[in-house]
Amino acid sequence: MAGHPPALLADVLRLLPQYVGLVTQECIRDEVPSAVLRALLSHEDDHVASEAAIWVWHGRKGHIDEAMKPLWREALLRSDAENSGVGDILSADGDLACAWLKRCVETADWRMLMLDHVIREAARPLTEDQRVELLLAVGEPSRFRHLAVPLLGSSARVFARVLTAGGRESLCLALLEQPKGEVWAECIMEAHKHGIGVDHLAWASNLMSGFSSSEAAYLQERIDEVAQFLDDPRGPVRDVARRMTELLAASRERALIDEREERVWGW
Repeated sequence: MAGHPPALLADVLRLLPQYVGLVTQECIRDEVPSAVLRALLSHEDDHVASEAAIWVWHGRKGHIDEAMKPLWREALLRSDAENSGVGDILSADGDLACAWLKRCVETADWRMLMLDHVIREAARPLTEDQRVELLLAVGEPSRFRHLAVPLLGSSARVFARVLTAGGRESLCLALLEQPKGEVWAECIMEAHKHGIGVDHLAWASNLMSGFSSSEAAYLQERIDEVAQFLDDPRGPVRDVARRMTELLAASRERALIDEREERVWGW
């Protein structure tokens, strides 16, 4: 293809948005000459350019020529929900993952940001500073609250820094939806230091994700999860855990009544 007349190459490039599968096929085989690869990576169609970037990375097992890297990077950042295979690339490069996530947040690319498995992979290599930067970019979590926990990672220091930045209380409360382990407990202590009350912390920690079967059984699992903190030596953690248990137990009783009536009446 590289040896063909420029006009023919231009015609082929113009038609490629209709045949993106060919781009994938040739790139994953690593059979694209450098000159043609540059043309693909700089293609005006985002899907063509990003597909080339993704699959040449896979075809070359992560080895991209240094001279090609800037162009390759820009093409990868143009990926969208129609691309697959991007998660492995992002999980291997924290700086690239940070830039990709920030672009998605700033452009409100909700289709991409709803791909939970890609978000988890992209969040894996992030540094503490990058996590803080991205959480601050998210701002209030009304649209993208599901990003909060993956971006937090396993460090209460990120939580403390975002809370200290100010104006992000709702976002920080969303971070408390994480599994109830030691990081959660440390976040409770940080939130308490900033004057957030027990009820607010308990309600935020109790926010429910979906459940697949019995609501009452799910609520019992949540009660069991927080039981380890009911006698915690840290007063704020203990108080929040007990208030959570009260709220969960009340919800469970209501769920048991509803489920009992459903069995009787077949609702």
